[in-house]
Amino acid sequence: MLAAVRASVGVAIVVSFLLGGAALAEDASTTAPTESATGANPFEGRPDAIEAGRSIYSNTCLFCHGANGMGARAPNLAKGIFRPVDGGDDATIFGIILGGRPGTIMGGFEGSLSPDDIWKVMAYLRDEGRKAALQKTKKKGPPNP
Repeated sequence: MLAAVRASVGVAIVVSFLLGGAALAEDASTTAPTESATGANPFEGRPDAIEAGRSIYSNTCLFCHGANGMGARAPNLAKGIFRPVDGGDDATIFGIILGGRPGTIMGGFEGSLSPDDIWKVMAYLRDEGRKAALQKTKKKGPPNP
């Protein structure tokens, strides 16, 4: 029974991605190399890529990781490895998204997401991590003199 549920969820994710992905036609201004000389995300901080990453995330990741990467069935990403300070490095995160995490519900997206799409999802989640950190700082208030 569990295998049938997993298969159904997997098919739903792929169909959602294919239907949603068709709307994300890319032009030369939104593509980047799959790797940079530094191993850093080539889309980091780019508003167009962050928006594209949000859309891809909504179609492929939201069911498990929740809105804005805040966690649901799977871990909170905005406060986890996507934290702006002391989060995971880009190469490690890219590898997890590409290949999945054995022994968990996190399957790999190799073959269903392009490297550019993975980088864009990462750019979106890093942006959400920055927003979460900023919100946390605002709640603390200014430091006492």
